[in-house]
Amino acid sequence: MKRTATVIGAGPNGLAAAIVLAQAGLDVEVHEAAAEVGGAARSGALTLPGFVHDLGSAVYPLGISSPFFAKLPLKEHGLEWVQPPAALAHPLDDGTAVMLEREIGATAAQLQALDTFGRHVGLAFQIVDDILDQTATPEELGKATKKDAEKGKVTYPMLLGLNESRRQAKEQLSHALEALKPFEARANGLRALAEFVVERHK
Repeated sequence: MKRTATVIGAGPNGLAAAIVLAQAGLDVEVHEAAAEVGGAARSGALTLPGFVHDLGSAVYPLGISSPFFAKLPLKEHGLEWVQPPAALAHPLDDGTAVMLEREIGATAAQLQALDTFGRHVGLAFQIVDDILDQTATPEELGKATKKDAEKGKVTYPMLLGLNESRRQAKEQLSHALEALKPFEARANGLRALAEFVVERHK
């Protein structure tokens, strides 16, 4: 007697399981409650004529590298892998995003730009922190001031003076903003953060 298998759900995982079972020699039945198979990977016309929309999940950047898919004659059944310039994007809390580009160099350039931005903003923060510790009042900062001098800590104002320290903070801000140019409007949140770091009063 031939073995049988029943698969509940005709989404990508259910269909993949059914294929594997069928390849192993089982008689397979797939049951799907929806009118069409595909699950979250289905597409359909939702708006204007001629436009096809993803009904659930939208992007499968690693699908093309799937060992399972590679063994199937998907092209013979009309599958065409679409290669966008950026495979995926990761949104950040400030409203910007980092994109995984098809070109390794483009992705690396974005990461390098963010690293450069972070280093300059971090240095600007330290410079301004040193300045405020020397010039602000405890009431303004909400904490004790002049602590660095009391501990004999080497600070930027001690080494460079207040005016030069302020200039250096602005220079670091300029470098940080320059690093964000490739991101255009996507980095407006980071620009605002950098400016706040340098212009803050506490």
